Amino acid sequence: IIGRIIGTRRKRKTHINRQHTTLTNPKTAKRALMGLLMGAGLFFLGHCGERRLPGYGSLQNPNVEAPRQELLPASAQPEYLRFGGKVYTLYPRARYELEGLIVSQHRSESVWDSMHERTGDYLNSRDFCIIWGRLLSEGLYEEMSFRSGDWTCYAQAPASIAGRVDYRELANNHVLAKDDTIRAALDGIEKGDEVRIVGRLVDYDIDGMPMRKTSLVRDDTENGACETLFVESVSVIASHGKWWKRVRLFGRGLFLLSL
Repeated sequence: IIGRIIGTRRKRKTHINRQHTTLTNPKTAKRALMGLLMGAGLFFLGHCGERRLPGYGSLQNPNVEAPRQELLPASAQPEYLRFGGKVYTLYPRARYELEGLIVSQHRSESVWDSMHERTGDYLNSRDFCIIWGRLLSEGLYEEMSFRSGDWTCYAQAPASIAGRVDYRELANNHVLAKDDTIRAALDGIEKGDEVRIVGRLVDYDIDGMPMRKTSLVRDDTENGACETLFVESVSVIASHGKWWKRVRLFGRGLFLLSL
């Protein structure tokens, strides 16, 4: 019995040592370190690439006109829909068709978002800041900076082109959609994509709370200047950021696998 116990202990000790040797194998550690460094590098490269807008020369359609809008009669009936445990009442105001370049965007599920969770607005999954007109056709956007907040798009132009920039050729769109296919398509859109979106501009409320209203003009600013767009169809004319996104995701996966 004693011999068996000792033998078992020796065997277990040998097994533990073998594991320790495997974990501290210089070749294994070197491969893991290389994976971590490569993964981090690719993640950073993809992240930086995603933040850049496509150059004017790579645009599929730089000659985009202003959105097409057709006002609906005041008698248009409201629509009711349930989403995310909330009841939304939509008040249609106009038919709307928009085409242009997404220069900035905001995701409502982002960790940086606070307003959508606070207000319980789950139907508004994305905000797209989109440009058209001379901002595109003359490549002015390449010298500008854009960023998005919870419900806001910020655009800034340097003094050298300030006199040529028409901020009526830019709009921040609160995008609403219930259909799962459309929501998935919207979720796949990235900054730098050229898109066409068709739907209706709507005012809406959630569970009878104060109404959010859409803008019906392009020359307003500050609060209430955004278009609230219930999407009926969406298409990507050209995707310029997908490759960088793949690089970022591959880098993240490689980094995690190397831990």
